[in-house]
Amino acid sequence: RANAPLNVIQNLLDVKQTFFPGKNIDWVKVLENLASEPHHWDEIFRFLVKCSTAKRLSAIGMKLWRDDITNTMRNMSLCNRTIYLAEIHSKLAFFEAEYQKLKEATSTLELAIWKAKINESRLIGHNAKTRRGKKMKRDESVFRHQCRISCGADIIIENVLPFIVSVEET
Repeated sequence: RANAPLNVIQNLLDVKQTFFPGKNIDWVKVLENLASEPHHWDEIFRFLVKCSTAKRLSAIGMKLWRDDITNTMRNMSLCNRTIYLAEIHSKLAFFEAEYQKLKEATSTLELAIWKAKINESRLIGHNAKTRRGKKMKRDESVFRHQCRISCGADIIIENVLPFIVSVEET
């Protein structure tokens, strides 16, 4: 239990990542042990919490949610480190679950927009010709691909997400 400066801890983590990338750190054990240490180690504790959550945090594709967790890590009081850890892990779990639901919902929305574009294009008269065999299958494939590109799902989803997503739910 040496009082190592933050830059030494960072160097040790860099060495571990460079030379032992397959070895995992038991962050739960490290943080539980450090939670009982004197509070003059707050900076080191926050740094290690950040390191322990980096992979999970980067897997959350919504910057708004990542920023919320990062702000909580930075600003929440460390009077009770156990409560601090529980809050961080609770937010991570919540946003991970919400992000998974959001990915599923946006995929469904994209498919619906794509299907609507296909139906609209067929009504207008695209693909009105009927062909037989392989040529018909290839034409259908090209037609569907073109509808997917031109359906505008990326623009629609980008403009719909702000109404679906918020931080206040936490």
